Amino acid sequence: METREQGGGRYTEVDLLRSLAIVLMVVYHTAFDLWYFYGFDIDVFSGWWWLIARSTATLFLLLVGISFVLSSRNCLDESSIWKKSFRRGVIVFACAMFITLVTWMFDSAVYIRFGVLHCIAISLFVLPLFRRLGSWNIVVGAGIVFLGFLIKEQNSTISLLIPFGFIPTDFATLDYFPLFPWLGVIVIGVGIGQFLFWTSLWGERTRESHLIFRILGQHSLAIYLLHQPILLAILRLFLGSPL
Repeated sequence: METREQGGGRYTEVDLLRSLAIVLMVVYHTAFDLWYFYGFDIDVFSGWWWLIARSTATLFLLLVGISFVLSSRNCLDESSIWKKSFRRGVIVFACAMFITLVTWMFDSAVYIRFGVLHCIAISLFVLPLFRRLGSWNIVVGAGIVFLGFLIKEQNSTISLLIPFGFIPTDFATLDYFPLFPWLGVIVIGVGIGQFLFWTSLWGERTRESHLIFRILGQHSLAIYLLHQPILLAILRLFLGSPL
């Protein structure tokens, strides 16, 4: 989501944090690709690599909530907020389903059924419901996160419950971000964004982000979609064909 303000500028802090998240994502996925495709001895599911992966996802999702607040400021009424968020949700959901299709064609045993883009898309459909709660969204979001930990790894034979954190016993996937707890992280981001405005820590802006941060901030979705094919092409150039 864009972070453009009413005056036409951008919030440097948001673009900077989103740029940091993109860099961390590329670093982690480079390590993942080296392990998955080339057999490098890298334990990407524990230690520092796990911490990088979770920190990156958390930062991205917090920024979804913060960006929703920034975007809502430019809307004239409640209806405009719903339409804008729904439109963006549809775009992200279409990208998510594209990822599902591509990963299913690559390996149907571990294809992405409900990854980070699916989580963001569904969240955008419901975020306007939380807008009036203000900074209380921090508490509400924390409650959703807590609920997610309570139902973590609960098994169910109903595939429709996968988005909510209930998974089959034989469930395997390359990417999984259920609404519980990850919707809670986005809602916390909404609360943080509203708190910063209400306390005047973020006022009206006239300055622009640095060009590189602005580019990364404005095109983060496209970068997310394209970075893996680019990474694999670079690795193939230097390391040859995958195993």
